[in-house]
Amino acid sequence: MSDRSAAIALLTHAPNDLTVLQSAVAQLPKDALDVIAINLQELDSATQMSEILIPKLSSVQIIILRVLGSLGSISGFTDLLKHVQNRGQHLIVISGIGEPDPELAAASTVSLDVLHQTLTYFQAGGSLNMAQLLRYLSDHFLLTGLGYDSAIVLPEHGIYHPDLPVDADIEAWLNIRNRQQASIGIVFYRAHWLSGNTRFIDALISALEKHALNVLPIFTASLRAGSDNGTSLPTALRYFSGVAGSHIDVLINTTAFAMSDITQDAFTPAGWSVSVLEQLNVPVLQAITSGMSYDQWRLSSRGLNPLDAAMNVVLPEFDGRIITVPMSFKAKTVSASHEQIEYQPLLDRVARIAGIASRFANLKRKHNADKRIAFIFTNSNSKASQIGNAVGLDAPASLMSILQAMQAQGYQLSNLQQFRAS
Repeated sequence: MSDRSAAIALLTHAPNDLTVLQSAVAQLPKDALDVIAINLQELDSATQMSEILIPKLSSVQIIILRVLGSLGSISGFTDLLKHVQNRGQHLIVISGIGEPDPELAAASTVSLDVLHQTLTYFQAGGSLNMAQLLRYLSDHFLLTGLGYDSAIVLPEHGIYHPDLPVDADIEAWLNIRNRQQASIGIVFYRAHWLSGNTRFIDALISALEKHALNVLPIFTASLRAGSDNGTSLPTALRYFSGVAGSHIDVLINTTAFAMSDITQDAFTPAGWSVSVLEQLNVPVLQAITSGMSYDQWRLSSRGLNPLDAAMNVVLPEFDGRIITVPMSFKAKTVSASHEQIEYQPLLDRVARIAGIASRFANLKRKHNADKRIAFIFTNSNSKASQIGNAVGLDAPASLMSILQAMQAQGYQLSNLQQFRAS
């Protein structure tokens, strides 16, 4: 995007809008429209607003102002409004929460129909709808003749795969998979798909395919959606399950938090999420998408900060997920003329997660009799009587119970009775 002779400017409180906008501009005909974007969170004073009016907004003909809160939350809005009125620019002020707002409508200089159409495109979400909004406004006010489509409702959940169309269903994926290869599922947030912030997912797909694995990436608005209070598989996870069983051997999850509720300051029993994930009968790996920058993480003696650790390690463990490593960090894109945040993959960590998934997939396809399992007991004070010590628990007896259960499942434990007697 360029700020030279720009036709449209987007001022927004939501940094994600900037990522969506850049992806939308890339979908327009080359050199068809110059667009700039400004992150309102960076404006701390009316003086800063005044400083951007002349150099950045003087030549702009259409200004979209997307507000989280009231107009009073925008430093220097009065100066912006005077600037627009003096220059005869078109000002479109809409709410960031998607609701019509009389105060914002009164501050706008366009018709209610234009306000409604703009709000509709934003509510539909995604770069596809943003691109059509740019076309609509350009044709309506600048008579460019680009042509535009109405806003389309985008799915809450779906398949994201480089070899499949946007509206692909599970049958399309099943037709392209290699049945001789193991398959890995990926879950990530719909917001990343809508904004085109998928570099970290693309990197993971590529790393997994290098291990000769099929990959089934699913975007979702929520892992709780469609679960019917825990009585059925959530909508996103249904892509991984078929009549004949699971389509995948391992699931890599990149979403944060736990699926079920956590009891604060009290005992948290195994929630519905554990039984739901057991229906898939596959290992679930937690790949960490950090909210930190790479430099913050690299220079920190503790690694992940407390917020990241809570969201991506502690809470997911309540679902029984296997914690791996950070695979991406937040970073500003180099080419953007504004602050645009994306999830930048850390390739060596992505490769490590892919390797873990590959080994789990191979393990899952082995017969139990061919698996080699090791148990590790604590021995903190080097006393034989304290090996496997756990307050209130009998670790050796627990081990015997586990070994007996494993033997019943076909694991090779020919000397179990002798071991038990000793």
